[in-house]
Amino acid sequence: MGKKTDKLKAEDIIPALRACVAALLVEKFSLSKKEVANALGVTPAAVTQYMKGKRGVMIHRLLESEALLVVDELARKVAVGLDVGAVELNLLDAAKQIISLKKGLRIQPKIKGELTELAALLNSRRALELKTAQQCLKATDNLRDELVELLFRQIASDSLRHADIVSHILARLDKLNEPQFTDAELSILRQVLKVEDASIDSRLDYLKECSPTVKALLASIDLDEDKHTKVLKIALGEQISY
Repeated sequence: MGKKTDKLKAEDIIPALRACVAALLVEKFSLSKKEVANALGVTPAAVTQYMKGKRGVMIHRLLESEALLVVDELARKVAVGLDVGAVELNLLDAAKQIISLKKGLRIQPKIKGELTELAALLNSRRALELKTAQQCLKATDNLRDELVELLFRQIASDSLRHADIVSHILARLDKLNEPQFTDAELSILRQVLKVEDASIDSRLDYLKECSPTVKALLASIDLDEDKHTKVLKIALGEQISY
């Protein structure tokens, strides 16, 4: 596959991504080939071919460093029981994130004058986010409770997203007034905001007698919904209170 990163689509690397996940599930998480096949919604024969490298040819220039953190996180999701119906959606999301991370790292901004200090700050923040993701994912190797593992994985996933965002802002320091939303995109944002508003009306903070871990996980869901609503309103140009 000789496409350049900026021309790759998520669908181009999903076979390689699925093969990597299958290999991790067998080698790192000790699942049988039959269990992996059931988890990924493929046949045991396909898993065997993944393991032999006959299907889903690896894209080594993509699946490395930060991208491997994304693959590892996806494998952990599947290993702890990700619904098979959600596997393809998660594969698509992971593929898009890998391509995005690679683009953000490759593009260099045209930094001038006062932007130099901001660029240094963004680079520092990106490194910290990746360090957090690495620490949290490494910690999950020794955790015995799946809820505690979920908490660490959530932090790792958020940190990877943050690193991705910072990379792309860094790459466009000379164009911070772009892009502008199209009418169609604004319409979608308003539709999503309505759904998020409904989610806020169904808060999960009513469980009083539970462990700090459970409370933290439930709080994380509600905090994310609050964040999504604020982010959408900012994107729509609305004033919000912090």
